[in-house]
Amino acid sequence: MKNLHIITPVKDSIASTLQTVKAIMSSTTDVQFRYTIYNDFSSEHSTAQLEKYSEEYGFELVNLSDITDHPSPNYLLVLQTAQRRAIENNADLLIVESDVIVAPDTVQRLVEGAT
Repeated sequence: MKNLHIITPVKDSIASTLQTVKAIMSSTTDVQFRYTIYNDFSSEHSTAQLEKYSEEYGFELVNLSDITDHPSPNYLLVLQTAQRRAIENNADLLIVESDVIVAPDTVQRLVEGAT
């Protein structure tokens, strides 16, 4: 079965993003997944919190300010970057918005439905 890349685009919605992170990282699935948060020019405070949480919860953090100077929103760039990375790794791509909290079995059900 393919690997899975799960992404969440974020701009300053740290409280809801943290709930989403906890839900994704505690998902019960038999598929290997990489979870990446794309930080779209959040404030310095929010960026610092995301950096702290990335170490604590084990997700990858991509600060878009490191790769573009185009002001937010950068949804197209996020989609293009995530798609390229997924293709390079022969992985499926799942987008979970920062205000969505998934159930523990949601990822597994989506993977099973995609096969």
